[in-house]
Amino acid sequence: SKENPIMMHEIERYIAEIFNFITDKFELDQIIFDIGRLSEKFNYTIIAENNQSDPNFKKQQIRKEIEDIGSETLHDYLYTLTEEDDFWLFEPNHFANFKEQFEQAITKTDIFQLTVAIQLQNEDIKRMANELSQKMEKTVILDVRISNGLIGGAIIKKDNYILDYSLKTKLTNLSEHWKKSIQKANQV
Repeated sequence: SKENPIMMHEIERYIAEIFNFITDKFELDQIIFDIGRLSEKFNYTIIAENNQSDPNFKKQQIRKEIEDIGSETLHDYLYTLTEEDDFWLFEPNHFANFKEQFEQAITKTDIFQLTVAIQLQNEDIKRMANELSQKMEKTVILDVRISNGLIGGAIIKKDNYILDYSLKTKLTNLSEHWKKSIQKANQV
C-alpha cells in the first residue's frame, strides 16, 4: 500500500523533533521501549470517537496514556504536543505508522560511544552529534561515558573502530617516540 505523503511528512517531522532531544543510547533505548508500549496501549477509539469533543477531553485522555512512560524526553515531548492542541499523532493509525517509521529511522542511525574525562553539557553533546551527523550524512547519537582513567581528551568508538584522542595516549606515544629518539642518538 502506498503511504500518504502528507502523513509521511508529519511523521518525519515528529521523528526529527524527538531525535533532536536524544542525547545518549540509554535514552534512545527507553524511547524505543516506550513507543512500543504506547502503540499497544493507546485506546484509539476513545480519542477517535471524540474528534468533535473539546481539546481538554483529548488532552486528559492522551495524558492518562503517557503519564507512566519511562522516558522523560518522550513524555515531555508528547505532553507539549497536547499543550499545543496537536493531536494528529494520536489519531487512529497515526501512532502505529509513527512507530514503524521510528523503527526504520533507527536503522539509519549510528551510535558512537564517546568516553571523556569530564561531564559534557547537553548543548555540546548535541553540537558534536550534529557535526558528526552532517559529516556522516546520517543521524548520529553520541553515547557519552565518563572515565576517571582519562586525564583529558576523548575516545570515540563505533563498533570495532576506535579513535583515541585521549591525553594519556598522546603522552604515552610521545614518551615512546622520545625513548626511540634517545636510543637512536645513543647508537650514533
